[in-house]
Amino acid sequence: MNRDFFIRLTFAAHRVADALPKTEQVAQEIRSAANEILADLLLLTSKEVMKSERKREILFQLERQIDILLVYFDKAKKQNWIHPENFSLLEVEYGKIRELFEIFRDIQEPKIENIEEEKSELLKKEGMVMRETPKFEKQEGGEKREEERVLSPVGVESNPHPLTQRQKKIIEFLRAKENAQVWELQKILPEVTKRTLRRDLDELLQKNLVERKGAWNAVSYELKT
Repeated sequence: MNRDFFIRLTFAAHRVADALPKTEQVAQEIRSAANEILADLLLLTSKEVMKSERKREILFQLERQIDILLVYFDKAKKQNWIHPENFSLLEVEYGKIRELFEIFRDIQEPKIENIEEEKSELLKKEGMVMRETPKFEKQEGGEKREEERVLSPVGVESNPHPLTQRQKKIIEFLRAKENAQVWELQKILPEVTKRTLRRDLDELLQKNLVERKGAWNAVSYELKT
């Protein structure tokens, strides 16, 4: 993928939008989203020296815009104005770009050396300890006992299914907003990658605290009632 490819892909998105009924707002939404994505892509691939923080900000914005564009494609495709394959090809190419830059964004995240030691020292100051708490997982033919590391205040019995601070924040957001997509959650947790957020959401699904609605690019999450 290079700058010429990004430009050609944007032109292709415009051609598809031009083939839609002129009175439909989604056509203009596709053009606008494609233009914003192109601007970010050209900025990221330019030779201009850019601070890491600014680069991460653009990467986050790029992923969000691609998610939005894919929703517009899906919306227009369902109307059967033109052959669905026109959208499918664009969805594949934009999906590849999103995955590529999401990986790049993960690489850009700052690394902390000796994180376990630093965490232990911090916990000691806060009156917390790391201790092994038994976790039981039911399997065929009996039960399997696993050991799970959890954080517990000194002298206080731990919760067998503790939530991380991120997961608590996700729960609070869903309680206030009722439902949300991953890109919306990343607004309140800008330092967290989508991959990590999806992992948190998967854990919340396993704990039966949230449920998933919709499919593919229209997936959203809400609290389990």
